[in-house]
Amino acid sequence: PCVSLPRPPSPSPSPLSLSPRRPPLSEIERAKIGGSLCTVRLHRPPAGVCGPRAGSRGGGGCPCGRGPGPLLSPSTPAPSPAPSSPLPEDQMMQRHLWLLVFRYLSQKELCVCMRVCRAWCKWCCDKRLWTQINLSRCKTITPLALSSISRRLPVSLDLSWSNISRKQLTWLVNRLTGLKDLFLSGCSWSAISALSTHSCPLLRTLDLRWAEGLRDAQMRELFCSPDKQGQLDNRSKLRNVTDFRLSGLDISDVTLRLIIRHMPLLSRLDLSHCSHLSDHSLNLLTAVGSSTRNSLSDLQLEGCNQLTDECLLYLRRISNISRVNLRNCKHISRAACETLLSDLSVCGLFCLSDDKEISKIS
Repeated sequence: PCVSLPRPPSPSPSPLSLSPRRPPLSEIERAKIGGSLCTVRLHRPPAGVCGPRAGSRGGGGCPCGRGPGPLLSPSTPAPSPAPSSPLPEDQMMQRHLWLLVFRYLSQKELCVCMRVCRAWCKWCCDKRLWTQINLSRCKTITPLALSSISRRLPVSLDLSWSNISRKQLTWLVNRLTGLKDLFLSGCSWSAISALSTHSCPLLRTLDLRWAEGLRDAQMRELFCSPDKQGQLDNRSKLRNVTDFRLSGLDISDVTLRLIIRHMPLLSRLDLSHCSHLSDHSLNLLTAVGSSTRNSLSDLQLEGCNQLTDECLLYLRRISNISRVNLRNCKHISRAACETLLSDLSVCGLFCLSDDKEISKIS
């Protein structure tokens, strides 16, 4: 037969082993642990009862102007800030990752992505994706396009061979204070003249190749722009330009003197197909005391038919030269180019191509 043994009595708990009972968790604390949102119940005060007046200590203004508006129940703790004011951490991470992907897309592809949803539309407008904007050969530039450019604040803007007007370019120049590279090749002087104002940004690259109606008189107006008081400013707005492109323009030594005077940082100069340049022009660029003698490193002289072998003697003066383009210069012989190559090889290793282009081998 089975015999049941009596169970030993349980020991009585000592007073030291008793732990105080925790109070029940509030709704907000349970929501934080569970990771969900909670709803806070608001109670309106009785009619005719308001808190302290607006502007007094301890309260903000209510919609009626008599008190702080809706009050919280005494048993309900103060609610946390609305979760929609700052972006959640996962959404911030998602935006950071998508911006890395968007950098590989073209401008046309970014415009397509902006139609997907509101979040993508906002993220695709990030100015880090629009540092370079290309509107070259655009026949019509609408006001909507201008406002879109001003919102994106590009560093480089290409308006080559477009029908932009002076009024439109002036509107852009006044708002793009951080613009560094501006390309206006093939545009008319009526539009380019917008740069001859005091609001012109300090450009780093200016491309005016094959511009219509741009001669020495217009170049003087471009360099000597007036200040805010309407007086001529001795410090040109083009003083920070390092890359100046003047290919195909009807300019002479007058423009070269302006370049020497107002562009002390110029390192690349494009004078290709400028038919009025002669050996004396290169003598000006490389004369003792000229800023271009020490700053120039890249000189483009393609198609300058008035240059002869004598001009190569002046090119030896340039101390930091790394590239000279003499293509299609009919009166410059290859033997003179080889002589220049041997003189430059004292300072570094240079090579001569078949079409009379001398470049430094790094």
